[in-house]
Amino acid sequence: KSSQHNTRPASSSVHYKWAKKIAIIGGGVSGLACAQRLAAESESSIDSIVVFDTGNRTCGGRISSRMDKQSGYEFDHAAQYFSVKDNKTEFAEYCREATKRGELYAIDDLSRYGILMREEDKQQHYVFRRFEDELVRYASKDGFRAFIKHLEESVLDVASDRKNRIERPQWVGSMQKTNSNTWLLANTQDRSRKNYRELGEYDFVVIAHNGKCAFNLMKTAVNNNAEKKNESPKILSALKASFGIKTREALYKKRELVLSSIWSANVAIGNLDEDTMQKLDAFDGAHVIENESLAYIGNNTLKKKKKDEMNSIREITLLSTPVYGKRNKCPQEAIPAAFADKVQLDLVTELEKTLGIAPNVISNNVVFSKMQLWGAANGLTVANNEYLFDANASVGVCGDWLTTDDQSPSVETAMRSGWRLAEALLHESTENHLQVNWKPVQNASALGLTVPGADLPDPPPEEADDAKNAAGKKTSRNTQQRRKRARKPPVTATTTMFARASIRV
Repeated sequence: KSSQHNTRPASSSVHYKWAKKIAIIGGGVSGLACAQRLAAESESSIDSIVVFDTGNRTCGGRISSRMDKQSGYEFDHAAQYFSVKDNKTEFAEYCREATKRGELYAIDDLSRYGILMREEDKQQHYVFRRFEDELVRYASKDGFRAFIKHLEESVLDVASDRKNRIERPQWVGSMQKTNSNTWLLANTQDRSRKNYRELGEYDFVVIAHNGKCAFNLMKTAVNNNAEKKNESPKILSALKASFGIKTREALYKKRELVLSSIWSANVAIGNLDEDTMQKLDAFDGAHVIENESLAYIGNNTLKKKKKDEMNSIREITLLSTPVYGKRNKCPQEAIPAAFADKVQLDLVTELEKTLGIAPNVISNNVVFSKMQLWGAANGLTVANNEYLFDANASVGVCGDWLTTDDQSPSVETAMRSGWRLAEALLHESTENHLQVNWKPVQNASALGLTVPGADLPDPPPEEADDAKNAAGKKTSRNTQQRRKRARKPPVTATTTMFARASIRV
């Protein structure tokens, strides 16, 4: 074929009829959506689809939930609910069908969701304001478990001669090209390690997660000749990510994915008096406005329709702001007990202040708690492209941060990205789809919608300066000296930082 079609050289010819074995690394919404579309429409063109996920109990990523088996307490510790921007889209139709299957329910009473904002004449007191828009919002009674299970079963429910499967918990740490031009996956790049394990050879690899893990995995994607060059430098570059809180001015200058960290404090509260109960039950979910620590309050007991069952106990999820997440970082896989206690006290105390509850009334009556740090919780920039597809390298990328419209990363953008990448494979595309144009998200209050007033101010000047200093570490000494001579005044809170209040929903 002519060069204008960007086809692979004849020496390593590629036409996607050969893509018989496909590996999808990441079992979140985007990865499962990609696998679902491939399984449903591939007919005989694909032999097998294997999804690798690190989840111990289930797939789902940031739309998963947590249940304490001993007590039965349930928490949506990440995604709280999600919305549909346009009721005529494929995603809207999918949500309606999911509702018919009992996986979701449409939030009919919008008076139960909204924002908590300060009264103009009272600095500390917050009032609840319901959403006044016409967006359709969906929640789940079971922590989205049925929603995720249907996606999983859609991948596995295929003809008996297929070999589709989901492997979890399974870490994928290496992908290298073989002499037969396939991808050899392994749990680590170090073959000398005792736990080294090969995970099979695949014709095409989909990377369905982000952050440093995705970037480090793509760094191992080298050819098998002496040069050891990366098979897809453009995808490697697109997967580069940084972390922290940045001013809107800084976000416009970034040419990469910027991720923020968020704490999720999940507490069961008992022995509540009637007044405290009424304040907790005033809403199912609320975004907290102009608070540097607390961004979202979710009443799991009410959202899951368990009020009669739980009596005087309430299962509450508190999501922090990215500002608080940055100030309180620790190893997220092994949170020190003292650190968890501090985060719990901080966020529960902020809950008491926000709802006008007397000090220690809630903090002294926590009967169960579980803290979780989402280190790569939310994207503050998006790539302005729905998926990445390198036909020459046989690698694709999907995720919620790959979106072309004005939405923040969300469940909708995640599913759409997975579907579009699957369609590129199914249509046997031989053209690359690699253009990225980074831009800040339009509204980072999360939940895939714009929440008026839910943006936080820029970080305090000293923290903004820290971010600038970190970014300048790699500049030359002369450049640093020139910048020092022409240093501008510190950034103040005159612009807006889009600080997401919840997690990829």
